Amino acid sequence: MITITEQFSIPNDEIVITASRSSGPGGQNVNKVNTRVTLRFPVWSSKYLTNSQKMRIAMYLKSRITKDGIFYIHAQGT
Repeated sequence: MITITEQFSIPNDEIVITASRSSGPGGQNVNKVNTRVTLRFPVWSSKYLTNSQKMRIAMYLKSRITKDGIFYIHAQGT
């Protein structure tokens, strides 16, 4: 479960987290260790968000939402 606020959390059944190989320079571990993490969340089909919350996410994070309505974010720096 990902806690957004004290009153609101997103259950794990709507979140997909995957690990993959990071791109770019990485020294001896490059192309050997999964060092990139991607989180995916289906905004439009979420059972836990209100329509107002979905619209707000779409407005502020539209560059991070695919045509299929999947919000995604990558972490690979640290």
